[in-house]
Amino acid sequence: MKSYVVDGVFTPRASVKKGVSAYTPVHPQQLVVACLNALRERQPEVLSKAETAFFGCVSQVNDQGANIARNAVLSANLDWSVSASSVNMCCGSGLQAVSIASALVASGTNEVAIGGGVESMSRVKMASDGGYMDGNNEVLRRRMMQVPQGISADYIAASDGFTREELDEFSLSSHRKAHVAAEKKYFEAAYAFVRDESGNPLLTRDDHIRPETSMDGLSQLKPAFAALEEELIKECVIGEGKAISKVGPFHTAGNSSGIADGASAIIVANEDFVARSGVKPRARILKVVARGSDPIVMLNGPSACCTEVLKDCGMSPQDIDLWEINEAFAVVPLQTMRNLGLDPAKVNVNGGAIALGHPLGATGSILLVSLITALEREDKNVGCVTLCVAGGQSISCVIERV
Repeated sequence: MKSYVVDGVFTPRASVKKGVSAYTPVHPQQLVVACLNALRERQPEVLSKAETAFFGCVSQVNDQGANIARNAVLSANLDWSVSASSVNMCCGSGLQAVSIASALVASGTNEVAIGGGVESMSRVKMASDGGYMDGNNEVLRRRMMQVPQGISADYIAASDGFTREELDEFSLSSHRKAHVAAEKKYFEAAYAFVRDESGNPLLTRDDHIRPETSMDGLSQLKPAFAALEEELIKECVIGEGKAISKVGPFHTAGNSSGIADGASAIIVANEDFVARSGVKPRARILKVVARGSDPIVMLNGPSACCTEVLKDCGMSPQDIDLWEINEAFAVVPLQTMRNLGLDPAKVNVNGGAIALGHPLGATGSILLVSLITALEREDKNVGCVTLCVAGGQSISCVIERV
């Protein structure tokens, strides 16, 4: 049975600066509630038929603990019968949540489901769960030492021959595209506004974009992981003879994804419901693939993941009109574009996480909504979204407009 995206929204992403964002006063559950309220206004009859919900969230502790998905559903005053589960696939969480919802409606288990994600990185700091990369399992650590993602990003840049200048140029392009998109209000149709007690939006647009960004400014930023790389070399974790040997000071705060707060929600339904209700879906989910890759060099999985999902769809990279490749670090989309032979003009046409921010558990579903919105605006048909994932995983999804 086919699975369709009926509608989807996301909050404007709120940049976290010095630990604070425009959304810091708002409980993370309420970021999800803002998305569900927006969907209630846009699709009241469909949302009322939802039977289950899945929301991605990476740091599931404190305000984001206690099954944030279920509590958000209750806070949004959805029917008590709507079950809800929180999903953690690190950066892929939001897209994996949509994938689970999509699989359930396609199987006929449910007719209507909700998928999405949330992360309040100002209220619940990254790595707040204390698990680091391996959950502090010494047995696993002796088998393989999973290094911080920034080390992996620098290693890929060094081993694949990318220069610091290329990374900074990509970052500059992301900011320029995002600034144009914001000025032309390309995202506005997808926004779910988070409001204060008086009903006023706390943000009316993504506020992480820096239109003043320049190559000169980017080139002056210090490498973010140089000291850590030196420390790990001294401890013989990386370096000569290790899984990660070549390293170098490539990635900075300027060519890596920005810390942000945000949420997203997407309604999916199967073809029986669509036919019976007469609702007009926005896109069909053709296929989602999640696969593992090298857990040490953990960020180079999207190329193989995209190849697999496209093969399952009977497609090649050239059949995709628009791509959303998460900009966790600049080297990730650059490597994916090189490996798959992609036209840069089709990739992240409205900028990406470097310019817009990366609310970890929400980004996957945000990118899916962004992709659908861009396909509609440019009158294109087929798109692919992909994300690298900590621990050596990746997830890719192919959609087509209806």
